[in-house]
Amino acid sequence: ADEGYLAWDNDEYLPTANASWRGAFGWYTAMVVPNHGSQWTHGTYGWGANKNEMIEAVRGVFANMFSDPRSNGCTRVNNEVIAYLRQMASVGTPIIKVYALEGYRDISRDGYSETPGQWDYILTKNGSRRNGQPSDRAQVIADGTPRDQWLEEGTFQVNQYPEAEVFLEGSQGAESSRNGNVYALDYADMTGVYLVDDGLLLGYQHPSQLKVGGHRHRLLPEFVTPTEVTDFEMPRCPTVRADSHLASRATHVYRRGRRTEYVHPRCHPFKPEIQ
Repeated sequence: ADEGYLAWDNDEYLPTANASWRGAFGWYTAMVVPNHGSQWTHGTYGWGANKNEMIEAVRGVFANMFSDPRSNGCTRVNNEVIAYLRQMASVGTPIIKVYALEGYRDISRDGYSETPGQWDYILTKNGSRRNGQPSDRAQVIADGTPRDQWLEEGTFQVNQYPEAEVFLEGSQGAESSRNGNVYALDYADMTGVYLVDDGLLLGYQHPSQLKVGGHRHRLLPEFVTPTEVTDFEMPRCPTVRADSHLASRATHVYRRGRRTEYVHPRCHPFKPEIQ
């Protein structure tokens, strides 16, 4: 269904009459333990077609002027994503969180489809605060779940095409999370590369400015840190208009024939060295 955010204040779904809204966590939340440092992985307000609308809304300057509705330190997605992750990963599945530059082992990504996959789901609140009911549509129906226990049904379009995020250093855009650099680190703070198409880490070291939670005594597993992989490619830096104020700060350019393109001044267009 395409419902506005006021639908979340419906007494039919809240724990008690006139109860407060569920907050930015939405319907579905995954708790990461131990020592997660309050870094939950959770959904947010929103249903169906407008599921990302509230995520975008709280990124703006106006929304943060009088309050702080954002998710601080957490991984916030929409409810469909959390339901899909729960379908793939059972309780107890190890989660590795890193903060790394992103690149490709094979930038062509020939082995991946740009056509989204489809997953049919039914969201319920059965088993909430425990290991809740899986959301796969066929399984929910096979369980004999009455329709009045369904919160929402739909089809999740699964992005199957890996795309590396360009790293823009500094604090600009950090609060809105629009540049991926939510901790406002500089390029010099980053060590190693995460290959988004292979799930591998090359020469990675956690930034010293960031705390390490979870099982602090455990090192990264060998299957994600292969020493024999040395070749990789980085995503292309964004360019800026020649007449923009950013062009005057650019230190690198791309040349295409007679045309000169100015590299965004907060992006480094070179491959990092892997130790």
